[in-house]
Amino acid sequence: EKEIPPAIVEEINPSQVPLPSASPVATASPAPSFLPGGSGPSSSQDSSSDTTAPETSITASPAATATTTTAVFEFESTENGSLYSCQLDSAISTSCVSPKEYTNLSEGSHTFKVAATDADGNTDTSPADYVWIIDLSPPQLSNILSSPGRNSALISWTSSETGIFQVEYGTSTSYGFTSATTSLVNLTISSLSVNNVYHFRLLAQDSAGNATTTIDYSFTTSAQAENVVISEIQISGATANDEFVELYNPTASDINLQGWRLTRKSASGATVENLLTSFPSSSILSHGYFLITHPTGYDGGVTSDAIYSTTASIATSSTIILFSDAGHTIVDLVGLGTASSSETATIDNPSNNQSVERKANATSTDVLLASGEHKWLGNGFDTDNNSQDFVAQANPSPQNSLMLTESGASRPTLMTASVWPTWQKDLARTGQLAVNSLATSTMAIKWTTTTVATKEFTTRPMLDDEGNIYIGRSDGLAKYSSAGEFLWLCATSTTASVPLIASDGTIFFRGSWGLYAINKSGQLKWKYALTGTAGVNAAIAILSDGTLITQSAENIYAVNQDATLKWVFSPSRSMGSSNSIGAFVVDSSDNIYITIDKYIYKINSAGSSAWEKEKTLGDGYSSLALGPGNTLYVSVASWVPSYYRGGFYALNTSDGSTIWADEHGFNNHAELAPAVDVSGKTYAILYFGDSTRKLQAYNATSTHSWATNLGNSGFSAPLITLDNKIYLADQKTIKIFNISDGSLVYGFTMPDNEDINNYFGAVGSNGTLYLACSNGLKLYAIGTTP
Repeated sequence: EKEIPPAIVEEINPSQVPLPSASPVATASPAPSFLPGGSGPSSSQDSSSDTTAPETSITASPAATATTTTAVFEFESTENGSLYSCQLDSAISTSCVSPKEYTNLSEGSHTFKVAATDADGNTDTSPADYVWIIDLSPPQLSNILSSPGRNSALISWTSSETGIFQVEYGTSTSYGFTSATTSLVNLTISSLSVNNVYHFRLLAQDSAGNATTTIDYSFTTSAQAENVVISEIQISGATANDEFVELYNPTASDINLQGWRLTRKSASGATVENLLTSFPSSSILSHGYFLITHPTGYDGGVTSDAIYSTTASIATSSTIILFSDAGHTIVDLVGLGTASSSETATIDNPSNNQSVERKANATSTDVLLASGEHKWLGNGFDTDNNSQDFVAQANPSPQNSLMLTESGASRPTLMTASVWPTWQKDLARTGQLAVNSLATSTMAIKWTTTTVATKEFTTRPMLDDEGNIYIGRSDGLAKYSSAGEFLWLCATSTTASVPLIASDGTIFFRGSWGLYAINKSGQLKWKYALTGTAGVNAAIAILSDGTLITQSAENIYAVNQDATLKWVFSPSRSMGSSNSIGAFVVDSSDNIYITIDKYIYKINSAGSSAWEKEKTLGDGYSSLALGPGNTLYVSVASWVPSYYRGGFYALNTSDGSTIWADEHGFNNHAELAPAVDVSGKTYAILYFGDSTRKLQAYNATSTHSWATNLGNSGFSAPLITLDNKIYLADQKTIKIFNISDGSLVYGFTMPDNEDINNYFGAVGSNGTLYLACSNGLKLYAIGTTP
């Protein structure tokens, strides 16, 4: 080669710095190491070469939620001339250039990654990535429900995804109204009309913009009131001022009435007067009532909760207004006749001895409300139209705060939690106790409580589930604790029948001229007037639907627990001179059995006669008892010339026919029902001639098992203890017999030498006996000493 002179070399490179060797020829970059098959940069590069990897970034991408199956990405690197490798989801990475487009992608989530490799083979080890969703489907809506109230409705639903929701609604499928939007899965639409049909549909859109609209749905707004309403009005009855206004609370909460007022506006509207200036400090219970009456003219049997603040009366065509304060907050308003004010339209003035009653629902009639299926549904129908919300009621039924709340699926029945809630323990009058007899060796008087001559005891005692004692007195019904402490007296005049205690603690009994209901605090709930006095001391009954059964002379009455008449059964024959009526017996099908004079009747729960029987030897009867197999047992007596005849009968309940009879002996004392044990054995007191009285035992097939003589005196019906003893009162003595053979186990004579047979007795859960004495002044508890 031709040599270059040193001077020239120096001129070209005066600093004498060695020139670099020639760069190697560029080759294709290997695949990035984060992808399958990638090799990364070569480790054999010269130590002086570039080892810094570029950084990759995505500069353009689809929306995070996209509604298209095409995706285009743009990307770049921090080093010019970089090459790129792209990967979609789990596919193998491939070389790519920006922009990179993908088509026909599936619905769902996708991930895109891109990495740059520079000219020296350095690959970005943290590739840029992007995740997005392709959403082609609108929200799926299900469980679309409506919960309407009076003026609003809650619409709820389930959605397959989050989104924005809206309701279109109106009184037709044209809708016309649109709710606000919400991201929740429920919303409330308001300002609706009462008792109207509304249509609605639900609109939904997800975050991607996919939208859907449901099919048409509908609901009817409620006509049930959401506050206290005026539920019944009577403006004249027995007298021109025999009037009341009844309120009803249809809500699920008690409402305090303190400070409320009731106002009357005259027909012209010119005169406004407060009937009740201020309500007492009390609440109206949920689904309960409140009764306001005229202070002097009201003649109803249901006790008032409040009386008018004035002696003024509700005239025809008045408007009755209920305010929740002393100002002008109207809670309810009812216009009568041609009143100047009403809700939409007035209801006609009620006739004398009639009322206007608010409906329970749109289909209510006066008959359904009085005695049909709407009777216990409350009075909460309120379309804000008086003419549509009320009916003329021929059988007014005022209700107060002490009475049953409505609507109720069932009414109280006999208090089975008590060991002695009615005469002879149960409505079959079996006399079967759930306790053992007292230990005779330690039998003693536990306590005595006294009353005074003008307040003497008049009935046998009964017990509630807490052991409290209820007993009739000549001045009303009295309650004593199990320790003999006087608790209260409800003064109702003479109590004639033994009390009956219902499952809610209400005490029912017959008194002078009526059937009474008293709550367990001693407050009179109501009185149902009855005129007859014959047989007034007969024990009343209660059916499984809460209907009370009593009598007035020869007629049998079924009375509802709101003091209204359900039905009356008349045997179409007058009472005989005996005035003999036994205790009511009720079977498991609510059939009623009763002895009246010479006849035995079976009456069904609707008040129709199933059969009636006059026994050949029967001029009078003991009370009935119902044993196993629906067999009735009764003693009979008939006067024939010079002597009595009769016998003891087992009767078939299906038709009253005789199953068997022992025609020896007689008994027509209504208070001497036979006792029946669980095996069907019966124990009856029978009279023989003028002086012989016996306690006799029979097996279920008429075999006479044994007989034991009693004294020539008065008796009580026998009772059967759990340990197979028999109690009865033999005038002044409590006698205990063995059930197996009738032998006398013990006789406990009262220390005051007083008769006890007409006031014996009740038996407590610990075996304590409760009874009064014939002079009516003492109540005893007899138990055992420690």
